[in-house]
Amino acid sequence: MITGGDPFQRPDLTELIACGKEAGVRVAVSPSGTPTLTPERLREVRDAGAVGLSLSLDGSTAELHDGFRGVPGVYRWTLDAWDAARAMGMKVQINTTVARHSLHDPPDIVRLVRDHGAMVWSAFFLVPTGRGRQLGVLTLAETEDVLNFGTTWA
Repeated sequence: MITGGDPFQRPDLTELIACGKEAGVRVAVSPSGTPTLTPERLREVRDAGAVGLSLSLDGSTAELHDGFRGVPGVYRWTLDAWDAARAMGMKVQINTTVARHSLHDPPDIVRLVRDHGAMVWSAFFLVPTGRGRQLGVLTLAETEDVLNFGTTWA
């Protein structure tokens, strides 16, 4: 997995992917939702040998996701890239941070994952370090409720 900020900012991204493929490593990329996340760039990384894409989706609406990420437009860029990658035959993993902003949102995210298609959906609980201390960590009781409720989401 090539990750860390926005790997699409690396001018040598396709070379790194091709090198991994040549070495027999299955390579995936985990870009941020930015204007660089275009169908053309996705096609380039797929053609270089990337087999998958890992995207963060921290809310089922633009208001929730963009608010959590602090950048307007991230939700749309993420959904567009998700759909483009799937149309190209790439495997997609969706990662969701569950925090105060999205306490009741996971069922709607599950519906998006079902409707758009993903190989894997991973839910993470916010770890209150750094910027995360201001982002609404859940109480232990809320965390347990989310975990117990998860059996009825689909």
